[in-house]
Amino acid sequence: MLSLLNVGHSPQTKLLCALWFLGGHGNAFDGSEKFAMGESTFARHVVEACRVIVQEFFAEAVKLPYGDELADCLRAAEQHDPPLPGAALFVDGTHIPYTPPAAIFMDYMNYKKFTSIQAQVVCDYREKVRDLVVGWSGKNNDGMVSTTTCSSPRVILY
Repeated sequence: MLSLLNVGHSPQTKLLCALWFLGGHGNAFDGSEKFAMGESTFARHVVEACRVIVQEFFAEAVKLPYGDELADCLRAAEQHDPPLPGAALFVDGTHIPYTPPAAIFMDYMNYKKFTSIQAQVVCDYREKVRDLVVGWSGKNNDGMVSTTTCSSPRVILY
C-alpha cells in the first residue's frame, strides 16, 4: 500500500496539493508556487495522494452492475423520459488541462489544440460512478480510452 508519509511533507499537505489541483485551480507550476515546493515534488504529491484515494476508497465504491442490479439499471432506463431501452450505463469523457514537461509536450496536445490528460467516467441512471479512467494523454482519441473502460470493474489512474 502506498503511504503519504514519505518525502518530507505532511500527509495533510500532500492531500491539500491533490485537492487543490483536482479542484481545477491551476497547473503544477501554480501549485508548486502556492505550496512552496518544486514543481516535480508537487506533481509527485498529487499522483501519490490520488493513488491512495483510489486504493482506499474507490475499490469498493466503483463497481459495474451485475445480475439483479444490472436488471434494475435496464428497467430504470426504459422508464426514463425519454425512454433509453437497453441503456444500463452512460459514458462521458473530458480533457483536463495539463502542462507536461517540454520534452513530451506534443504527446499531450489534443485535437482542440491544448495539452491535456483525458478522463472518462461511466455511470448508471442514479449517477453512481461505475468506472473511471484518468490519465491517457490528450493526443489519444476517445476510442483508445474506451478500450480500457468497462473491461472490468475498477478505477484506473495512470
